[in-house]
Amino acid sequence: MTSQRYFVIGDIHGCNQTFRYLIETTIALQKEDKLCLLGDYIDRGTDSKAVLDYCMLLQDQGYDICFLRGNHEQMMLDAFSNPVAEQAWLRAGGRATLKSFGVRSVREIDELYIEFLNALEYYVVVDDYILVHAGLNFDIKDPLKDKHAMLWSRNYEVLPHKIEGKRIIHGHTPYALKIILGQNLTREYEISVDAGCVFDKKKEGMGYMVALELNEGKFYHVKNMD
Repeated sequence: MTSQRYFVIGDIHGCNQTFRYLIETTIALQKEDKLCLLGDYIDRGTDSKAVLDYCMLLQDQGYDICFLRGNHEQMMLDAFSNPVAEQAWLRAGGRATLKSFGVRSVREIDELYIEFLNALEYYVVVDDYILVHAGLNFDIKDPLKDKHAMLWSRNYEVLPHKIEGKRIIHGHTPYALKIILGQNLTREYEISVDAGCVFDKKKEGMGYMVALELNEGKFYHVKNMD
């Protein structure tokens, strides 16, 4: 990789204060750095709107950021285009998102946000890594063809020969912080950066937002501040 710092951050889930502290203080993101966000910006946490606003602000200010799509963004988009899908999204944390926007229905949200979500990528390849929200489908010839798996996969076995020996870095499935910090980028083919920030009061060992810097192979973390 280049000498540029390259950070990867997993599921934010409306934890805006924690996200901003991680970006501005813990890693002190600079414009010459690169950053990839792995999706699930919204739902469950208290301020999804502020998270999206901050993402768009960083983009407008010229920071080099790759925004990936998570299953929660997809559920919100599905709810926007299909009223039947809205109830499923609300049950999965969408009510907290509506509350942060001060609206009662997803169709009341400004289309600026819908356009931002529609533009989100499904994955990105960075040198020896594939960055994706959830995972890949190794039951098919080309795992990079299954977009649904990229948003929803869990408990899959990585077959390195199908992805040219690259390693997958993902969020989606939360783990206790000690498990996250114990991972080794040079030995493992599946690396998670989701320490369940939004689950700080619900799941033991979670409640942290994590950033992984790829060049150093170093994890940074912040305890939930929201």
